[in-house]
Amino acid sequence: MLYAPTFRRTGQINPPLGTIAALTADPDAIVAIKLYQEVDRSQLHLDQLHQERVKIYDEFSTTDLMTVADTFVTDYSSYAFDYSLMGGQRQAIFLYV
Repeated sequence: MLYAPTFRRTGQINPPLGTIAALTADPDAIVAIKLYQEVDRSQLHLDQLHQERVKIYDEFSTTDLMTVADTFVTDYSSYAFDYSLMGGQRQAIFLYV
């Protein structure tokens, strides 16, 4: 599962409370998080991200991660359109934040 929130210059950069818990509710789920490079990592509340099945991937592009994800979780990112065109049995989940 790939969680790729849209970059915002101001406001909340952390996932809404409960988001990571919901994404990892399935014991088989592995959650890859892709943040924009502009996100100040020191502002992240890493305690909610420190789970065995959750990892922030800075070393891969969003497109690379989309090719291996069977579920794409985002808010209003235009990456959702790219993901929908990749074909296969894929699903997208849109968060309202």
